[in-house]
Amino acid sequence: MVIKNEAVENRVIEAHPRWEGEPMATHGNQTFYTAFSAGNKTYNVGDIFYVRHLEDFERMSFLEIYMLWDMKSLKYMSLRAYYFPEDTVEGRFPEQGQDEVLCLDGEVVMSCPEFLQHVFFYLSGIKRFA
Repeated sequence: MVIKNEAVENRVIEAHPRWEGEPMATHGNQTFYTAFSAGNKTYNVGDIFYVRHLEDFERMSFLEIYMLWDMKSLKYMSLRAYYFPEDTVEGRFPEQGQDEVLCLDGEVVMSCPEFLQHVFFYLSGIKRFA
């Protein structure tokens, strides 16, 4: 499904993502970092983004930047997705706390440019928690 948003479709990404700081580790042909920046924004491992779904504006989830790495000059990121129990098939159980969230098994992997173009700018209602 392609999410349409005329204001966003005409937006030009002004800067390509670039790593911030020195590499924190290497493993084989992968180099790991703690942050990248694009334009005047910096995105760090551990940053969490609040997402409202366009199909159902009352539904919410969170994306956390879990890992950032470079492989063959391409920039990648892993994201963890968190949901409120009532936004799952099973729903909320009585023993679950009011503020409890559930982590999606596994992680979402995408390139940093893809995150900037298709996730960060195409989903509405994103807030960055510091």
